[in-house]
Amino acid sequence: MKPGKHANTLLMELMIMILFLMLGSSVLIRIFEKSYLLNRDAHRYTYALTDAQNISDRLYRSEDFEETLSGLGFSGPTEEGTWQLEREDYVIEAGYSLEQLAGGGLRSGFVRALAGEEEILTLPCVCYIPER
Repeated sequence: MKPGKHANTLLMELMIMILFLMLGSSVLIRIFEKSYLLNRDAHRYTYALTDAQNISDRLYRSEDFEETLSGLGFSGPTEEGTWQLEREDYVIEAGYSLEQLAGGGLRSGFVRALAGEEEILTLPCVCYIPER
């Protein structure tokens, strides 16, 4: 066997091993990228949910929705009658309506979190206010 043939075989085997290593690393990089994106979205949704729950609780206990919303930093009302609070990764939107009933009023509202055009969640906020 000639010495050159053995070197070519070894070089070819080394190139094949490097090719498989590159393919495997590209798959791992894609897996880590997807993991990062899922983690980032999970954090965004968790913060949005916590924020919306806190705002919904404050609105449930409040006497005046508009005063509470402006005190929390909301801007509005918009043309649709909603109030908006912009966060870094999402927007919190709130709205309400008051229906007069025979013994008081029914105040119903919502707190919605949006990431771009995608709606993350909507929480209802309903409270019966008896006449005094």
